[in-house]
Amino acid sequence: MTREVSVRGRKVTFLITTLCSYGTTGDFEAIPTENLQLDAAELGRRLKDEGCGPVRTHGRRLVLSLGGAELMVFETGRIILERVSPDSQAAAADLVARLMALLPGSNDS
Repeated sequence: MTREVSVRGRKVTFLITTLCSYGTTGDFEAIPTENLQLDAAELGRRLKDEGCGPVRTHGRRLVLSLGGAELMVFETGRIILERVSPDSQAAAADLVARLMALLPGSNDS
């Protein structure tokens, strides 16, 4: 499925794919149609302030908890979402939108 998400005041389309399904939870990948050029260190600080902890920085990616799921966020904007509940692409897309709303420069933050 695809989902259009607001990122820093502009619309970006993410392709959401299912990686694994466990019945009540699932793992997903979200790939933006353009490189978002995120600053992992800056985003990590912002997300810690927003209560998305613990947030761990691993080079050019972040690992954090959001909505009961664990997300691995790459500087390109690619996101791996693990343990998403309910197990649906729509729930994964909602988490992507929620995360993008927390970006510095977002209209929602």
